[in-house]
Amino acid sequence: MELNECRRGEGYTEVGKLMAQYDRTGQARFDVYLRKVLEAIDPNLASQLIMPEQEATTKEIIETSNDIAKIASGQVVNAPEQGANAQLRLQVLQQYIQGSEAIPATDVQERLQNDENFAKRLQTYASQLEFQQTQQMNAKIGQLGTAPGNVPGTAVAA
Repeated sequence: MELNECRRGEGYTEVGKLMAQYDRTGQARFDVYLRKVLEAIDPNLASQLIMPEQEATTKEIIETSNDIAKIASGQVVNAPEQGANAQLRLQVLQQYIQGSEAIPATDVQERLQNDENFAKRLQTYASQLEFQQTQQMNAKIGQLGTAPGNVPGTAVAA
C-alpha cells in the first residue's frame, strides 16, 4: 500500500470517528461513509459488498418471516446474533401477531393463548431482538455518556 493510500485510510478513520462523536441529530450518513471508504480502497469493492437499502430491508423481512414459520412449526429459533435490523424484525413479528385490518391475526392470537410452547418460542425470539436493541442503545450511551438526545440542563439565574 502506498503512503498516500495509507494516509487516506487514516483520514477516513478519523472522519468516521468525528461523525460518530458529533452526530447529535442523526444526520450522519454512515451508509454513504462506508461506501466511500470501500470505494477509496477499491472502486469495485463497495458495489460487491454493500447491498442497496431496499434489498437489505426485503432480506430482513424474508429472514424474519422464515424464522416465524420455523417457530410456528415447533422449532426453536434464535434471533441472528449480528448484523440484523432488530427494530425491523420486531415490527415484522408484531405485524404477524396483530395481522392487518383486512386479515386480522385472530388465529395467531388464539394459538398464543392456547399453545404455551409456541408462545414461549415466540417470546424468546422477541426478547432476543429487544436485547439487541438495548445493546445497541447501550453502545451509544457508552459513547455519549448519556442517552442520545439528552441535553444537560442549564442553570438560569432568577
